[in-house]
Amino acid sequence: MASMASHRNGHGGIDVYEHRLIMAKHLKRPLTRKEVVHHKNGIKDDNRLSNLRLFASQGDHKRYHAEESRRV
Repeated sequence: MASMASHRNGHGGIDVYEHRLIMAKHLKRPLTRKEVVHHKNGIKDDNRLSNLRLFASQGDHKRYHAEESRRV
């Protein structure tokens, strides 16, 4: 399960998943609501920056998984 961190998310709330917080800090900006942070190795609590990839939208994220499944 993904870890939660207490942090102002830029949209009025305070609970942000840790992987989203790590990506936002790396980019030096808040993530938009549409942006999706993907765990490359599939391990949801492996929040090393090297294991994270940012997608602009859920649609982009889904397309990535569809392409990956065709490669197998």
